[in-house]
Amino acid sequence: MKVLLYRVGRNLNRAYRTAEAFGITEILLLESPAAYLKGNLFQARGRVDLTPIEAWPAAEGLLALETRYCRPLWEVDWARVQIIAIGGETSGLPRKIEAEQKAVIPMQGKISGLTVEAALAIALYEWRRSGERI
Repeated sequence: MKVLLYRVGRNLNRAYRTAEAFGITEILLLESPAAYLKGNLFQARGRVDLTPIEAWPAAEGLLALETRYCRPLWEVDWARVQIIAIGGETSGLPRKIEAEQKAVIPMQGKISGLTVEAALAIALYEWRRSGERI
């Protein structure tokens, strides 16, 4: 499993830590500068590879996680997911993204969305809970 972070800046440290905690070995950075990885985690780089990419990967195997989608996260076919894509808190994911699966983390209350690391932790927990180890 890989994680794709789109336009994630100041929250890269926490997303990196979350990815490592769930056993992710590579984070793809699309318009997300690795320069935001600072402090103690910067010293520990190497446990999770950071790979800058120039364009969106193919739709096959891609799960896009965004607040505007309707399908709840628990309905995802995890056996088909190879990459989880999450956008930054300000920009989210592009509207025209092509992804094999699109899902939302259902929320209550009046908040418009979760932080990058909170959404990532929930998605990776669901992946682990599903029993898939891709």
